[in-house]
Amino acid sequence: MAKVKIQGNASGTGVLTVTAPNTSTDRTITLPDTTGTLLDENSSVPAANLTGTIADARFPATLPAASAANLTAIPAANVTGTLPAISGANLTNIPSNFTLLSTTTCSNTNDIDITLNTSYTENILRFSGIVMQNNNDTLRMSMSDDNGASYDVRGYCQLNRFTYDSGSWTEFSYTAPGAVTFATDLASASHQSYEAEMTFGQSIANNAQRNFCRLIGHQHGNNLAFNLATLMWNEANPAAIIKLRINGNAGGIASGTIKHYGVG
Repeated sequence: MAKVKIQGNASGTGVLTVTAPNTSTDRTITLPDTTGTLLDENSSVPAANLTGTIADARFPATLPAASAANLTAIPAANVTGTLPAISGANLTNIPSNFTLLSTTTCSNTNDIDITLNTSYTENILRFSGIVMQNNNDTLRMSMSDDNGASYDVRGYCQLNRFTYDSGSWTEFSYTAPGAVTFATDLASASHQSYEAEMTFGQSIANNAQRNFCRLIGHQHGNNLAFNLATLMWNEANPAAIIKLRINGNAGGIASGTIKHYGVG
C-alpha cells in the first residue's frame, strides 16, 4: 500500500493549515503519479505544458486590443478591410525597370533639351496636353551624339498621319531626313492638344546597330488625327544618341508636359 507523508521544512517556522470546505459531501483528492509542484492562482504555467483545445466559452465576445507587430505568416485570405496609407520608403526588391527620370512643364518654351539615359534598354517620352504658341505649327526633334555641343545628327522619319475629315479618314505619308518632324498641323487653342508616346532604343538593321524611335500620337487640333512614325538616324555612326532637342518649327510650346522614363 502506498503511503501519504506530510513533511515539514526544518528551516521554516510558519504553520501550514489544510482547511476543509463547507460541504456535506465526501471528496477524494487524487495526487498524480509524478514528481512536481502544485500550482495555485499565482503560479506560472510553462507554454510547453499547455495542450488541448480551449473552449469557445472561454473567449470574451470582444477580444482586447493588441499589437500585431510580431505576427508572421498570416494567410492572405484572413486579411480584410481597408489597409491604412503607408510609406514605401523602406520597401526592397521592387522591380526598377520603369523609372520616371524627369518632367518638363512647358510654358511658352522654345527648346526642350532631354538627355537620354543609356543605362536603360529604352527611353520613353510621354507628351501630354501639348499646345503650340502658333497655329498650324509642327513638332520637330534634333539629335546630338556629342552631349549637346551640336544637334546636327542626320535622321530619317517615316510618318503616317491619319486625318479625320468630312466623315472619313485620310492617310498622309511622307519621309524626311535631317531634323525630324514627327507631328504636323498642330493647334494653338487650349482645348486642342497633342498627346503622344515615343520609345527610343537601339536595334539591329542591315547587320549593324541602329538608333530607332517608335511614335504613336493623337491630336485634337485643326484636324482630328493619329500619327504613327518610325525614326532612325546616325546610320554611319551607330553610337547611341545622347541628347534630344524638341521645339516647334514656327514658335515654342505654349503649355503641356513631357515626361521622360527609363525602362529595363
